[in-house]
Amino acid sequence: MQLLQDTKKNAVIPEEFKIEIDKKKYDKKDKAGKALLDLAEKKTKGKGRDHIVNIGSYAGIKISARPIFGGTSILVGDIRSINTDDRTSPSGIIQSIENTLKNIDRYINDTKDKIEKQSSNIEKYESLQGKPFDKLNEMEQLKQEIAELEKELKAATEKADSDQQEGEQDQDAPSYLARCFKSGKIKNAGKIDPETERLRVAVEKDIGSELPRGTFRRVSLLDNTVKAVRRGFGVEVVFFKNTNPDKFSFAGAHVGDTLFIDADGGYSYKQIVGHELLHHLRRTRPDLYDELSYFAYYESGVVAAEMDKLRTRLDSLTTRKYSNAQVIEEALADFVGEMFADPNILHRF
Repeated sequence: MQLLQDTKKNAVIPEEFKIEIDKKKYDKKDKAGKALLDLAEKKTKGKGRDHIVNIGSYAGIKISARPIFGGTSILVGDIRSINTDDRTSPSGIIQSIENTLKNIDRYINDTKDKIEKQSSNIEKYESLQGKPFDKLNEMEQLKQEIAELEKELKAATEKADSDQQEGEQDQDAPSYLARCFKSGKIKNAGKIDPETERLRVAVEKDIGSELPRGTFRRVSLLDNTVKAVRRGFGVEVVFFKNTNPDKFSFAGAHVGDTLFIDADGGYSYKQIVGHELLHHLRRTRPDLYDELSYFAYYESGVVAAEMDKLRTRLDSLTTRKYSNAQVIEEALADFVGEMFADPNILHRF
């Protein structure tokens, strides 16, 4: 808290833009932003995530950088860290730095609120020490429900994996969707609803052309993986049937807080759920995404040759070119998808 107060005291925002980067002064935002991003990448490349280096100053506040997976984090004094990658524009990073100092009072107030909340919680917990827990019975009941759900999930996972192996051995074996029809897991297949129409609109924007209403039809699939993802991350999973797979097809997509999975796509649907969930986490939980990224890249031995293969495959699927950060994100999504396909990992989750 004191660091923020000191930062505010030292900050003097100039009327005309001026910033110092690597002991050189700049008054043009585009040039300054490019110099800052280039220097940050140069000073942090190949370094561990605990490596922090000073790269300049703005309005009396030190600007530093540290490496994160797929890019660099720009530290504005002790106020804020701004994550960047090869999609970050020079003018954009400068604007973010300026906005940080303009909103320093908000950061101070937010920090005060957090401190007050934590202090209140500490007092509350101290007052409860030694007292009987009035929710003990409720907690025991919840534990029992969780144990039953875990048992159901394990059984469902083992059955799905067994079904998948049978399908791989026999090319004429029914698809996962067909097996669910037969078993009664699927209800109201082929229903048009607001969720699948929302997916259609999102796909239209991506491909740049209109699609007929009802291109995607909702499939109500009762599955424990869906329950686990909803409970763990607050994310809904919607299974759909593509009525025009010959024109175009995709295994999954994420729109807002919903993951859309093609129930008849011929893939391990658990793997696709994990893949799309990772894309969702990059937007909603950047802290967790950075941790997963670091683990996958530095601890799991992802090598440049594999990344190049993935880039070639991705570029063959679309007219747009993937940036380094986007290729890394796809690699990480595949990594998490494979974790979800492992019944042991999914059962623990």
